Amino acid sequence: MKLTRGTIALYVGLVFVCGGVLGFFANRLYTVSVNTNPTATKSGPSPEEYRARVVAEYKRRMNLSDDQVLQLNLIFDDSRAKVQAEHKAQRDRSAPEMMKIYREQVDRVKAMLNPDQRAEYDKIREEQRQRGQKNKENKEKTTNGGGHNGPGF
Repeated sequence: MKLTRGTIALYVGLVFVCGGVLGFFANRLYTVSVNTNPTATKSGPSPEEYRARVVAEYKRRMNLSDDQVLQLNLIFDDSRAKVQAEHKAQRDRSAPEMMKIYREQVDRVKAMLNPDQRAEYDKIREEQRQRGQKNKENKEKTTNGGGHNGPGF
């Protein structure tokens, strides 16, 4: 069977069009599967996801009642509002004011807990402090120590 120039051109054109259609759908599939959670960032969970995880951990480890969980969420809401107000008032972060807000939050959380729960809360805070210190040291190593310079925290 001998193919004419027109038939060959038709086949080449058909292969080209099929490749374009396949590329379009492959790109579309890849884009949809990569962007399934638009609120998630590369640096970690969204603030709402992080907060939900913290509240769940506090509830589990300190055996909080539903009323205490509600109070905890109100305290977190109030602290968030104060931090946001502080950010609006001063574009550069005011470290002393942020620490004051944080200490006030800790004091309010401790006030709603019973003695056993306070002990567990102190333990959780110490674990968080140690993780933060470890993350800070790791960040300093990668920034100063000739390692790769990854995205900041």
